[in-house]
Amino acid sequence: MDPNAPDSEQQQQQQLYYPPHVLFNQSRIYSTKFLTSCFAGAAAGILGLENFRGFAVFFFATLLSSALLWLRCKGSPKKYVPGGLVELVNPGQENLFSFLLVWTLFYGSPSPIYFWFPLNADLFSRYCTW
Repeated sequence: MDPNAPDSEQQQQQQLYYPPHVLFNQSRIYSTKFLTSCFAGAAAGILGLENFRGFAVFFFATLLSSALLWLRCKGSPKKYVPGGLVELVNPGQENLFSFLLVWTLFYGSPSPIYFWFPLNADLFSRYCTW
């Protein structure tokens, strides 16, 4: 028996995945993670969070979306994507950068609450410097 030959059980597991379905599932997971990181960045920026509190929002949003995806996979993500739970929890480097970009974009902009509800002119002029 050849020691370099793949295990028959591993071959059978790989044959269970139909490539078009795996690509579709991975693209849906990627889109979900990307949108989650962008919305988390916007929330952290609007709330004015700094340092570790902002990153805590990112990690909480990542864990929440992973839990929802896990529920969507009916508790067995390995059945739908190779890698299983690790694939669901991994935030991805590009999603972290998207989070940072949106976080800094919304952090630097004036809060929209002052445009909707200007309580008085002094409060408005204190926060809007342009």
